[in-house]
Amino acid sequence: ERAAADYRNALHILKPQSDTWSPPVLTISGHENRNLDEMWARITEYREKLTASGEFSARRQEQAVAWMRDMMEDRLLAAVRANPKVAKELPKIEADVRDGALLPTLAVDRILSLMGLRQV
Repeated sequence: ERAAADYRNALHILKPQSDTWSPPVLTISGHENRNLDEMWARITEYREKLTASGEFSARRQEQAVAWMRDMMEDRLLAAVRANPKVAKELPKIEADVRDGALLPTLAVDRILSLMGLRQV
């Protein structure tokens, strides 16, 4: 109960992520089968309120865009690492950056140029 009170107080300090929903602090126990129904009711209430306001759908749309960007970054980095020209030059480029002989921005330009993606 003391920890729950601390969390309740902390939630009053933080800016809520949603105008529609303020998260409740519940004490539950799966071991003792205590307040699990209350927890499920709050989960259901949360989904219903956010769905009704359109916030649930908007969040899902933003998550889809974030997922796309993460996948794009992963695949672009994989393509950079798989490029034979980059693989040959990357150790030298990294050493030059580490030694201060090459600025990171110029190193990226050089890597993109090796891939044919940017003119230096």
